[in-house]
Amino acid sequence: MAVTCGLVLLGLGWSATTVAGSTLLVAALAPSQRIPVQGFSDAAMSLAAALGSAAAWPAMGAPGYSGISAGAAVLVAAAAVALLRA
Repeated sequence: MAVTCGLVLLGLGWSATTVAGSTLLVAALAPSQRIPVQGFSDAAMSLAAALGSAAAWPAMGAPGYSGISAGAAVLVAAAAVALLRA
């Protein structure tokens, strides 16, 4: 049940940020630029999702969840040190 709730919240957050980002993008453009730039933005987002999905297989296959968690812990620790030094 917790995973389902987490995925629903993730989907809602993704949708909200996508709509907000599209709104900001369109608001910053001239009317003649809106359609081509929005199309490029959507295509780039779809390509990034496809590449991320393809990269997830080797990333999860080699180290597994414990390796991914350890890598994330290292990144979080490095970010925390960088923030504390700033």
